[in-house]
Amino acid sequence: MSNKSISRKVSDYTVIDIETTGFSGEIIELAALKVRNDIVVADYSTLIKPESDIETKIVNLTGITNEMVSSAPTISEKLQEFLDFIDDDIVVGHNVGGFDIKMINDACHSIGIEPMNNSYIDTLNYSRHCDIYVENHKLPTLANYFGITYDAHRALNDCEATHLLYQQIRDMYDEKIYRTSMVTKIPDNYVPIDCEGKIIVVTGEFSFASREKVEEMIKLAGGIVKSSVSGKTNYVVIGSLGSKSWSYGNYGSKIQRATELIKEGKDISIVNEEEFFINTDNAEESSGFEIPVLSEIVKTISEKLIESHNIPENFIKCTSNINSMSIWLIEPVTNKQSKMVFSISEKGRTGSKYYSLTLKNNVVDKINISDDITLTQRPSDRLNAYFSFTEFDETVVSLIEELITWYVENFEPSDKFGCCSKYKECSQAGMCLHNNKFYSKACWYRKNLEDGKVFY
Repeated sequence: MSNKSISRKVSDYTVIDIETTGFSGEIIELAALKVRNDIVVADYSTLIKPESDIETKIVNLTGITNEMVSSAPTISEKLQEFLDFIDDDIVVGHNVGGFDIKMINDACHSIGIEPMNNSYIDTLNYSRHCDIYVENHKLPTLANYFGITYDAHRALNDCEATHLLYQQIRDMYDEKIYRTSMVTKIPDNYVPIDCEGKIIVVTGEFSFASREKVEEMIKLAGGIVKSSVSGKTNYVVIGSLGSKSWSYGNYGSKIQRATELIKEGKDISIVNEEEFFINTDNAEESSGFEIPVLSEIVKTISEKLIESHNIPENFIKCTSNINSMSIWLIEPVTNKQSKMVFSISEKGRTGSKYYSLTLKNNVVDKINISDDITLTQRPSDRLNAYFSFTEFDETVVSLIEELITWYVENFEPSDKFGCCSKYKECSQAGMCLHNNKFYSKACWYRKNLEDGKVFY
């Protein structure tokens, strides 16, 4: 017998939710609320000690640390107790069919007990059959729409929010309605990270556009979109709309294949939509996320480079995206964003916040990095390195300056032109004489002159 999705209205049910380690997909928290006649009559909650460590992004997301679960019971000690609490109730959960039940039953098989066979109501799918218009159908988005206040990403809190959400949408279900995202065109303020010439596979649903539009955006940015993962794949990009499993690292066949290839040593990065797409609105013009001290540091370094390297004032740009800021070099001819130098995200919770700086692995060996800086890698991301810190001290500022300087000195524009109005003077001198050294890097004739080829 398999789990069956239902859409009928019920007043007696059990709401469930779990949290996992992330990439390895082990359960670290089980929670449930038993509801009778629409009233919560009992609850269940326990932390679970996993065999592998909890990923940093899951610690940041949930607040559950490795220390918190170090003395917790194992899944084999608690899973049957959890199933006994649920009993034969109809189960309610947000993406419960696509994630929670699958993870629970996988755990059941691994420890040799009977899997759960309960029918379920998935509020993710249920909400799409309701006459409401929201940016996406994630639990926090729907909770905000209905005025439900809760602390997201702890299992029992998510159960409470899901229970209240079901109460709100239970009478709104209409089989004829199916909502996905409000976004129907390519957003002007979203662009992929530097992906020119990269082979990219996309999977899942995206919060800001359809998958077809996402693929179109990648192609416009010079990326090569493929339908399946191979050893030549550079990125697998996962849409985060509504699917907890994508956020937590438990994926379908594309991600499983990418994971296998990564273990074989292939340079494939598995990233979510927030990491792959950048909001290009200027930080100064946006009411969104901003790190003021970073803006000032970049401004100071830029002013030094403008003078020392004879480059234009607008060669660099800060952009914001949800909880991060990214630093980009700008094409000197078209003024488009070109290369992302690095990005910095704010992590943690109130009272324990810190920053994470992301830079390209291929740059690490080419710049001077202080011995005080320890770079780390994620098992799902071979292209980037990460550095965590709590304040912008001299070490961090020095690293930022090293990165920006290296990118400026090694920058090759994507947009080229034949030669400028100084071609005769340059020919006579046998070298480029343009006073804007950044702009002149886009000149094909400069390259010829450096190779000793004079055409005029």
